Amino acid sequence: MSTTADYFFGKPNMAYAAGAPRANGTGQVVLFTKLRPSVNVMDPKLVISGEQFASSFGYELATADVNGDKYVIVLFIKNILYKLFFFVLY
Repeated sequence: MSTTADYFFGKPNMAYAAGAPRANGTGQVVLFTKLRPSVNVMDPKLVISGEQFASSFGYELATADVNGDKYVIVLFIKNILYKLFFFVLY
């Protein structure tokens, strides 16, 4: 399992991404936020599923601020088969 965090959906709410490489046999990445700042209940905002069985999609996660404006625009997702996927979150 891998994790990363940033303001994927804009400030002020921190968002978290968690990779689950064995979910449903293909792997998933879940992006979620806290329901309220004072409560530790998480609200799933986006689920990205892998396409190939046993590929371990979501094995590694990384984020990048490609234009230097302090907002993450790209979420990199890697699977065990050395394929790199990226999603633009802008």
